[in-house]
Amino acid sequence: MLTEKMIHVELERLIRSGEFYSSIDEKDIQRIKNLVHVDENLLPAFSIDEYIRRKYASATDNALRSTEQLQVLTSDDNVSTQLRQILRPDLVCINPERQQIVIFEIKKSTQTERQALTELLAYEHEIINILPFLSTYDLTFVLVSTEWSVLLEHAAGSAISWSNKNLLCLKVDLNQNNFKLNIHGLNSWSITGNAFFPPKSVASFTVSFEAAQSMEESEITYRLDLLLGFFAREADRVGLHGFALVVQDLGPYCDRGYQIVFCAVSPLALFDSMLSSGQITTSDGHLVEEIEKHKLDHGTESGISSLDDLIKKIVIPRLGAFTNVEFGGYFSWDITRNGLKDRCLPTFVEFWGLPGDYARAYINNPAVQNARTILFESGMTDWRNPTTGLWLIRNLFKPTFCGDGFVRPSDTFRLGLAIGHDDYLRQVARHSPSRPKSIEAAMFWNYSTFDCYIDELFILARTATTISPPKEAIRISGDVDQDISHDALIKWVVSEILQSDNFHVKAFYLGLNLAQAVTAEDLRPSNFIQLSKDEQTLNNFRLTTEFILKFSAETPSYNEAVKNKKISSALNILGITTEGVNNKAIDLSGVDLPKLCEAVKDIFSIADLTIPAITHLFEELPAMHVDWDTLKEGIDGMYNREVRYPAIYISTNGSIGTASYDNVEYAKLFRPLSDTELEVYVMDGSSGFETFRIEKWEDVRKGKLVKLPGQ
Repeated sequence: MLTEKMIHVELERLIRSGEFYSSIDEKDIQRIKNLVHVDENLLPAFSIDEYIRRKYASATDNALRSTEQLQVLTSDDNVSTQLRQILRPDLVCINPERQQIVIFEIKKSTQTERQALTELLAYEHEIINILPFLSTYDLTFVLVSTEWSVLLEHAAGSAISWSNKNLLCLKVDLNQNNFKLNIHGLNSWSITGNAFFPPKSVASFTVSFEAAQSMEESEITYRLDLLLGFFAREADRVGLHGFALVVQDLGPYCDRGYQIVFCAVSPLALFDSMLSSGQITTSDGHLVEEIEKHKLDHGTESGISSLDDLIKKIVIPRLGAFTNVEFGGYFSWDITRNGLKDRCLPTFVEFWGLPGDYARAYINNPAVQNARTILFESGMTDWRNPTTGLWLIRNLFKPTFCGDGFVRPSDTFRLGLAIGHDDYLRQVARHSPSRPKSIEAAMFWNYSTFDCYIDELFILARTATTISPPKEAIRISGDVDQDISHDALIKWVVSEILQSDNFHVKAFYLGLNLAQAVTAEDLRPSNFIQLSKDEQTLNNFRLTTEFILKFSAETPSYNEAVKNKKISSALNILGITTEGVNNKAIDLSGVDLPKLCEAVKDIFSIADLTIPAITHLFEELPAMHVDWDTLKEGIDGMYNREVRYPAIYISTNGSIGTASYDNVEYAKLFRPLSDTELEVYVMDGSSGFETFRIEKWEDVRKGKLVKLPGQ
């Protein structure tokens, strides 16, 4: 049996002989390199859990590179500079090429594991006393253990994820004849089950103020840019996660008015989403139950103290030059955004925490710079630019348009709304006798949505084999004064994207004609609804709604539970009984436009579940490294929560993740897996058509689903 002393002696021998790096399992090293590799052909998608996994991998990769060449400085020696104080790290080394310090700590028993991170932090402090201002990047920790307890796992996970330590976790393989080290994969991060931030999980707080007439625009910009830059640095320092927008209020009764909308991830709202999705339950430990009670008593939008403190510390003192300063309350970001879009023009954006890391990584990604050169020019892109910033903010949330590569009825309808609203705003700009000054704001918000949709369409066109490129040039612009015709775009969408499908074409034209009444971004009733008075369009809206409800009554969906919930919600808004739907006795002739607009989101959710999407054929996914081990961890976690049909999904657009198919009817036709360690359910839509099947984990890892580079 190896003792700590024996492990220490062998580690020191390996380091002094230059063999330490080669003693680490080669497959483990390659796995880490695969995880941190940035594929130049793969557009990155935001994912909370993926971000944490990559952060683990990045910290491990940084630590590994620090250990490629080492010289021993001390071995079980006292490193304290203070008399009568003893601090004895097992090994302190230096990488002579990188000038990086590496501290080794060996833990053999559960008793000493409890002290591991405490000791490393103490050693870090003393080394920085000797080498003042040594950066976090230039100080690496290597923790070697024969067993990894729950306490040690969580301590190491926290050090990497939230304290940004470069920590290499190694486990001594006691089954090897030769001394061998494996990279220990931490399991302390509880998968949230939310690839994106849920709609209500980001809280917003608005500060409104006005600039004096004597203050020049350049001074306003400088002051607010300085304020947000200062705020973002402090927010990063205290561990806050979020973003902010500065907007100019162009409302009719506001002269030189501005707002800063501060947004931060609400831990309680994210906790509530995890409860709702079943990722955690009130039986998962005493703390979950007590936090649930607290949430019920105080709600999820009761405020974020760190955000409040930063506003008091940084924002209030820097608004002294402005007048009429007012502070709003907490609302979810989607509600605040809806209130901004018709009168407030964004001037710049800032990010911090996880969204900040994502924003910077996204614009620096080579695949983004190759595929989106107009928006993300290499070396010139600023995430603070409002066009770029809103694009990045949208990516933090679940896509609402062609999110999985299929063109569903709601996608078709949204596209029509975005094009129609663009046309409407240009007509107002050209022909209105008293042009509203807020039209630039309305155009900006609609264009940011429209531009995103067009980008998705062209990505779809580049990757699908069944879509021909446009025969005529397609022009779009955020300048409301430009005279632009969308005839070529509409013609291409109908013939190529929608393949002239009868229902989808009707839904598309309905969107074009309802653009004044419904917003494209979130399918809410628009503030322009009173301007939509075309009786023919209203009648078509009623007929489309009737058709969707009748069709859903006789057509089973792949998720009956969600369909029935949406039907119930829509019927309640429209004032229709369930019996009327079941008997197909639906008459909406007396339902007015506001009621139809209020129900439209539910109606098109029902359509998405029952009416076939437009599908296209796609080439095989490019070869890439996929972290199947972490995905299996997610699958295992779902089995532990008694999910019966957890599966790997591969969407048409190439995104890969895990999902429950318990409410999907056809999944129930499959036999239970004989051994979940050997087999896995797979939902594969990569070719353009979804197939649900069973695969062996061994084959998955060997590249059966997604080819490995070099295959």
